[in-house]
Amino acid sequence: MKFSQFAAVLAFSLLVSACGDDASSNAPLDTKTPGGENGQNGSESGKDQASTGVFTKTGTYTVVEPGNLLIIAIDDPTENACVAEGENLVWKTVPFYPPLDTSKYEFRGDTLVIYEFDGGLLDEGNMYVGGTPGKLEGTWLYTGCDVDVESGETECYDDARYREITYTLSNGKITSTLRPHLDRYVADRNNFTNSAFMVQLYSTLSGSNRGVYPSSVLENDSASNSTAIALNGVNIVEQTNTHEVFEMGGKTYEITIKKVAITPTTNGLFMGNGDLEIQMEVSNGASVCKLDHVVRNVDKSLCKDEYTGNIRIDEEMTDAEDHVYALAYRYEKTSYDEFEDCLGSL
Repeated sequence: MKFSQFAAVLAFSLLVSACGDDASSNAPLDTKTPGGENGQNGSESGKDQASTGVFTKTGTYTVVEPGNLLIIAIDDPTENACVAEGENLVWKTVPFYPPLDTSKYEFRGDTLVIYEFDGGLLDEGNMYVGGTPGKLEGTWLYTGCDVDVESGETECYDDARYREITYTLSNGKITSTLRPHLDRYVADRNNFTNSAFMVQLYSTLSGSNRGVYPSSVLENDSASNSTAIALNGVNIVEQTNTHEVFEMGGKTYEITIKKVAITPTTNGLFMGNGDLEIQMEVSNGASVCKLDHVVRNVDKSLCKDEYTGNIRIDEEMTDAEDHVYALAYRYEKTSYDEFEDCLGSL
């Protein structure tokens, strides 16, 4: 249901988010809870911030029969966000959720399926379990699976294990809860020298293909890594999760991933978008290429004109009350261009 849009934003952002303790003693993985040790955020944030890392939305619902229609009114349909107005950045409250949202539901055995409407037509249905079959009231857990409204085929997503989405319906009131399991995400991706980044690095250093993407250190890709090693004639001399010495083309290279700091954030409209910091060095013994890469969610402290050159501004969009605005949503400060040029000279 569109009521879960806030959860969808968060779930998508898990690809660059993490929390909890270090996932590996061998990895320089700096993971933090929102706002530091006490979980308190030092800057003003969106109304849905939760220091516990659990995010909720509440509302009321009405069931319309026949038709199995579920009509939801969110208690507070606004969010705080950084908005570009002309040449200025403004931190303001914007209408975000529709005042009323209509979905259609059905039961398939012990599974509750909720279909969204898209342009007046039924879209795919989200599948939930845990409540009483045939009874809408109760607590329902998203399975990570969706059903196609036309074919009836079911598709399940691997990343469902990184988040827990539940809906509780009782006496006309509904609560949507998202509980990230970001420690699982980190544990699955902390072998940085077995990542898609290494595939890109081998190709760049060999001259066959130029282009590296810092965040790809979080994309484990054993198959492509093995193929790239064979294709580029790479001989690995030493290797840990964060350090590798390898020979290629008559040269010896060394890469050290010094820091991968991932912080879940709850600031502003896109609460949950992870703040990411990566530091690494690549050397051929004579020269060293250094990368310092920082990407942050734009909260109130960053929603200032002085940071405009480092902030990504989205295309204009229309909110739930037909106001047009452009979100200023991601801050980036990186030595990426210099790093890539340096790699080309090694």
